[in-house]
Amino acid sequence: MDVLARQLKADQSGGGPIAVAPSRPDPSAQIVSHIACWLRLNFPSARGLILSCDEGGRHALVRGAVRMPANWVGQVLAGRSALKFGPDSPMLVRHAGRGVLAALSGRKLPAGMRRFHQSWLPLGAPAGTVNAVIVFTPEDARAWTLVRRRLRHSQSLLRLLAAAQLPQPFDAHPAIMAKQQWEATVDVLPEIICLLDGDRRVRRINRTIERWGLGNVRDSVGCELHGLLHPNCSGRGCRLQRALRDGWDQAAGTGRTSEVQFHDRDLQRTLNISLRHLTQRPGFAGADATVQAVCLVADVTALCAAREALQSLNGQLEGRVRARTEELTRANDELRDQILRCEIAEGRLRESRNELSTLTVQLMHAQENERKSISRELHDAVGQSLSAIKYTLERSVHLLDHPDRGNLADALELAVAHVHRTINDVRTISSSLRPRLLDDLGPVSAVRAFCREWSDVYPSVRLAVDMPLRDADVPRVLGISVFRVVQEALNNVAKHAAAKAVTVSLAIRRGKLTVQVADDGIGFDLKSKRGLRNRGSGWRGMRERAEHDGGKLTIDSAPGRGTTLAVCWPIVGA
Repeated sequence: MDVLARQLKADQSGGGPIAVAPSRPDPSAQIVSHIACWLRLNFPSARGLILSCDEGGRHALVRGAVRMPANWVGQVLAGRSALKFGPDSPMLVRHAGRGVLAALSGRKLPAGMRRFHQSWLPLGAPAGTVNAVIVFTPEDARAWTLVRRRLRHSQSLLRLLAAAQLPQPFDAHPAIMAKQQWEATVDVLPEIICLLDGDRRVRRINRTIERWGLGNVRDSVGCELHGLLHPNCSGRGCRLQRALRDGWDQAAGTGRTSEVQFHDRDLQRTLNISLRHLTQRPGFAGADATVQAVCLVADVTALCAAREALQSLNGQLEGRVRARTEELTRANDELRDQILRCEIAEGRLRESRNELSTLTVQLMHAQENERKSISRELHDAVGQSLSAIKYTLERSVHLLDHPDRGNLADALELAVAHVHRTINDVRTISSSLRPRLLDDLGPVSAVRAFCREWSDVYPSVRLAVDMPLRDADVPRVLGISVFRVVQEALNNVAKHAAAKAVTVSLAIRRGKLTVQVADDGIGFDLKSKRGLRNRGSGWRGMRERAEHDGGKLTIDSAPGRGTTLAVCWPIVGA
């Protein structure tokens, strides 16, 4: 073994490059290097592959190569029927074109390797370690015999060299093993965990400091925590330094864990720093008096971003809920207003229906009263006159047969006088039903004539007439309505107003025909239905007549302030 070592040491100082499988430093790499040096020293014309075979001999990993392509290192060879890999297989000799060369036939072989012998040398090491060597020699019987003899003499030494890579048994103390396990566990945590002394300097720290790119574990020991996290910070106005100082004081004063969270611009992270003094625990200071606190620095950037996103989503959702609630509230208010308007409309419709029913009944009574009045007028005036005419004519016929009983001419003159009186009575009744002037001249003349008649009947009331229109200015279809409104309004003044003066005006203003009757009487309360009821049913008839022709009736009155009644009709083309 000493001779082999001396040979390996002497060979390391010279010779060409040796290709070794990339791996982390371990005994196997040293074994590969030693075997390659030995092969180059003892077989200058040979080539070689250093292998690690698996337990079943189905595959082999190329761990090193001597005078072979470097890209073969790390390749896996598949065993075939002509070549079975394994640490316990005997030394085999195969001709060119078979064996390992057959397994490598898919790869480009070096020049001059078409006619080679190959020798298999198992090293007896466990599966997965360096346990086999294949030596390729030129097709020369003398050279091949020499190589084979040297391989047989060196096999025991190479097996001893391969055995050096086996792990040595070591029985560690359970406390040491537990310490190593805890250190390995803490090193994989995502948070920076460190133990601090009284000056807030790091005594121990996990490998998260390396993953954050703030240095290594060895150089971090003894550094002040703020300087370790902020290596280029002056400390003036630094939030991290202030947070560490405040957290330290709070943890020392309360004996509890202090926590602070903020976004650090230098690290571009949102940090959550937890500090807790350990000297408060009984017996801890005896273990390590220099360690006074434990600090945990966690990167909660992703958590804060998710929290902000969640808050933003919650805000958007609340905004949408508020907007939807406001829409529903407005819709409910509109629906409530619509229901209220419908109820008001139904109430008005009900009132209109009741008023229409009342008006219909009153109209029926008015028709009956009018018929009764006409019947009385016809019976009292026309009927009596016709009876007198009939009696006078009968007497005249009697005087024709008996001239000595009276004067026939006087009887006929009396009959003619009765006929004239009957004609006047019929004319009066007809005029009260519909004025002749309305059809003969027009509505303006008919209204003026009615006003004169009304003034003659009620001389105690001063009547003023303002009608700067001609009969042709008022449409024919509105003539009877204008006359009846004035007629009914003056009749209401005579019956209810107790007025001293009244004004009747008829004019066209802004495309509307306006009739207005204003008095200075006692007036009434418009809001009181009783006041309108006391005024009779005439105002209902005027309103129905005005609305029938497309007009609008307005009444303005107050107790002690008189009453103004106006009706407006739109005039097409005015």
